[in-house]
Amino acid sequence: MKSQDLKLLNKWFYYLMKRFLLIISIAILTLTVEAQKKTTLGITGGVNLSNITSENYVESNRKTGFYIGFRTEISLTNKISIQSEFLYATYGANVFVKVAGPGPMEVEYSLDYIQIPVSGKIYIYRNLSIEIGPAFNFLVREKGYRPGAPDIVDENGDVIRNQTDTDPDGSRFELSGLVGVSYKLHKKWVVSARFTKGFSNAFNSPPSGLDGDKNDAFQFGMGFNF
Repeated sequence: MKSQDLKLLNKWFYYLMKRFLLIISIAILTLTVEAQKKTTLGITGGVNLSNITSENYVESNRKTGFYIGFRTEISLTNKISIQSEFLYATYGANVFVKVAGPGPMEVEYSLDYIQIPVSGKIYIYRNLSIEIGPAFNFLVREKGYRPGAPDIVDENGDVIRNQTDTDPDGSRFELSGLVGVSYKLHKKWVVSARFTKGFSNAFNSPPSGLDGDKNDAFQFGMGFNF
């Protein structure tokens, strides 16, 4: 994807997120004290198809991971609820970084997060709902792998395996947004699909003058309510 198209997509996503969040906030604030409050607890899990985008990458490819955790849904009315989750999610991507020399450098990143999404849910038709909100992500594990990098022998004769000696320098905290849909198959089972997009940089040292590295992911999962 061209850098201009990527910037336009990011601006469009940020604009849409802000408008939806404003609508949800107004709807919640206008609810009366008599609004019905019902709490549902459950577990959830599924598949992540994640990527990392940056103007410093010639190419980036999605990586398959997973997420698993707990969810809470508080019903404010029959049509509106607030959902919060506590998840362990594996992100990452296989990227080709622009470097001086014969060609781009291939790097495979693995980034694991504790995610805390908080979303507003609006039931638009029976058991079908849309959800949108922020997610607060805390990095708990990171790893970099360079398949094409040769091993290096240091001054002591020890071999440094350069393929696995990449420190991603990931940001300990990342703010992202999500938008998605969910459907209750039964009172106990829920299926969902969502898209998440990072608002802050995934790494501490983005390339100077370039759009920083941002996570995004498609998530497909299922939940079970207790």
